[in-house]
Amino acid sequence: MSDYIQIGVTALRGPSGEFLPSVPLYVRAGDAPQIAQPTGGERGILEALAERFGAYVDQERGDTP
Repeated sequence: MSDYIQIGVTALRGPSGEFLPSVPLYVRAGDAPQIAQPTGGERGILEALAERFGAYVDQERGDTP
């Protein structure tokens, strides 16, 4: 039996928009070194996009003045 490493969780939304139960995500331990992680410039771009998207969501919800 192979060893597995949990790398995260995911959850779908139901028809009403509420989250369904979360499901863990696993990879085989031997495959873990092959998974690409954002580095350098990629990480900076992803962080900037996440920040802008968060601000957009807050604005759409009316959470910002």
